[in-house]
Amino acid sequence: MVDLKICKSSFYQTQNHTMDTIKVSTRSAYGQTYVDVIDDKQRGALQSLTGNSTLTQNNINSLKVLGFNFELVQEKPQDINF
Repeated sequence: MVDLKICKSSFYQTQNHTMDTIKVSTRSAYGQTYVDVIDDKQRGALQSLTGNSTLTQNNINSLKVLGFNFELVQEKPQDINF
């Protein structure tokens, strides 16, 4: 029998990094907004689950129900200097 409490804890924490926050960035193209997952491990797992390379609003809503949080991280465009 597997202790789910131990499995859940080890799944959510890797190298002192809590996996319940998903860092994302957004981009727009052709009038659509796309939500990209920044972390490679999270991106791979979410692509496997959703079948999409980006997250939809329904994906985000479902992940929130499961206890995940989102952090918007925008990177400075390479062709813009501030």
